[in-house]
Amino acid sequence: MNVVRRHSPRWAVILSIAAVSVFGYSACGVPNLEPEECVRSRESVKRFYSLHFGTDLRAAADLRDERSTYLTDDLLNRLPSLQDQAVDYFTKTSESPKSFRVGRCLVISGSETELQVVLLWRDDTRSDQAEVKVKSVLTGEKWSIDDVNN
Repeated sequence: MNVVRRHSPRWAVILSIAAVSVFGYSACGVPNLEPEECVRSRESVKRFYSLHFGTDLRAAADLRDERSTYLTDDLLNRLPSLQDQAVDYFTKTSESPKSFRVGRCLVISGSETELQVVLLWRDDTRSDQAEVKVKSVLTGEKWSIDDVNN
């Protein structure tokens, strides 16, 4: 008598789940395709804006705190003449945004990038956004903000 063995469909399901898990896990290791200049300058701009939003935006004209470490000496020297009492230089607005995110990056050269900073206002009655372009330059070993434009 011939005995025919059937494979349990449960094993097929278990093997399928294992294969999908292995494939999914390996996909998590996809490298960042953004240029190194963007990766490094983006981190510096994020840190600056996090500090800036965590302090009084109106006090930006002074900038004798740790925010100054993220700015070029040239911008620090120009800042007093660029500041308007009603408008924050780094957000180009008189209304303090609720949050921000750093968007696309353009490499100008190996030592200069331009990053989009999206400013967000969200509350019960409003959901708006605006953007500024932040020029970041490599000074020595660190990336520093050198200019902010609309």
